[in-house]
Amino acid sequence: MAISIPEALCEYVGTGLCIPWIGAGISVAAGLPTWNGLVESLVARVGPELQSAQQSELQYLTSIGLFEDVVEFGRTHLGEGEYREWLLATLGRGSPTDLHRAIVNLPSPAIVTTNYDQLIETALVSATGAVPTVLTAFDVQPLWTQLARRRRFLLKMHGDVGRPETIVLTSRDYKRHVFGNLSFMSFLQRMLLGHSILFLGSSLSDIYIRRVLEEVTYATEGVGVPHFAVMPNVGTIQRKILRDRFNVRVISYDASKGHVPALLEVLDKVVVGGRAVEREYRTIPPELSQKLSKILAQVFIRQAEARRTCEDLGISVTEINFEMAPLYVWGQVVRLAAREKQLERLLDVLRERAPGAVRAEGVTKLLEDVSKWVQGEGT
Repeated sequence: MAISIPEALCEYVGTGLCIPWIGAGISVAAGLPTWNGLVESLVARVGPELQSAQQSELQYLTSIGLFEDVVEFGRTHLGEGEYREWLLATLGRGSPTDLHRAIVNLPSPAIVTTNYDQLIETALVSATGAVPTVLTAFDVQPLWTQLARRRRFLLKMHGDVGRPETIVLTSRDYKRHVFGNLSFMSFLQRMLLGHSILFLGSSLSDIYIRRVLEEVTYATEGVGVPHFAVMPNVGTIQRKILRDRFNVRVISYDASKGHVPALLEVLDKVVVGGRAVEREYRTIPPELSQKLSKILAQVFIRQAEARRTCEDLGISVTEINFEMAPLYVWGQVVRLAAREKQLERLLDVLRERAPGAVRAEGVTKLLEDVSKWVQGEGT
């Protein structure tokens, strides 16, 4: 049976508001180890250096699932230098698969991954010819800047194997580098408030992912931007739990037919559906957007004026990051006004509230150019 794709997901893809979130399943398909396999590799690395009693104990701890305890011991035993060498040797290999290539071809303002490997960025280089911007929880200010300016980036939630100091493997790492990092958590919540997340290769069992999703769902009372997860063999109970607690809609598939073919089918359909939506919701050319945003930021300095304008245009204020400078705030307003076909109304707001500014040199011509673009007469 063909996999059904929600229309809402295609709309978010077509309007540039969908961000893929890549889980361990994607890297496993490329031959890299699972979490269990990673721990077993560490045990194999440190085991020969231990007494037989300690070897047996480590194997026992691994068998009962106390992976974090095993990692903490192995890290301490090896020392930071050798621990980093082991990480790089274990995770710094492999080649991008068709899945990686399909993911990077999905039009999106960002890609988020909980994987440590560098397969996504390798696929991005092959697809675009340019080295992507790769950021972690340690890079909060660049994350805000990239998102506000709509410059595509790769966020590696759990760190980058090329930067071992950023790697998050244990609860201690999470508390220190992720949930103890309040500015990063603020960024993550804002990203989830304004974008629809498409989970791929993730079971959504990670308690940290669940916590962020639950907090955002609570803050929006369950009516915020919906998220989507492609998962195998999901029943009605799990669907309801994910939707009610985390605002996640499940796209289920039959695992007996293979995970990779199913994920590729979903991505192909999402791209096709997104392109159809994109033809309907055109994106305003960057040059026009930048000029109009600059005028609006110069005229309307106070944050309250931007909020009022959003309300007049029917734009949800949760989609705007008001913590940025006025120029970037108005840039978001212009983009969303174009998406919602409210640009003419935005121009009317400028004319009504700042008639003097409209008569300034060059502004009249700019408004004419924007109007022509809206009417399909411009380039």
